[in-house]
Amino acid sequence: MIELYGRDLAGDRWRGAVDDIIRRDNLMFELSTSMNLSTSQSESANSSNLGAFGY
Repeated sequence: MIELYGRDLAGDRWRGAVDDIIRRDNLMFELSTSMNLSTSQSESANSSNLGAFGY
């Protein structure tokens, strides 16, 4: 069984088997939203670092 760990938009930690999480569509939406936010933050940090080197 695969288990996932994460944090929803309210900041609450959650853990569950994939089957349990699939039943909660809103949690899957929040999971994908959190991933997108994390990716955007990483890209912003990279842009800032490049700016410091004059690129």
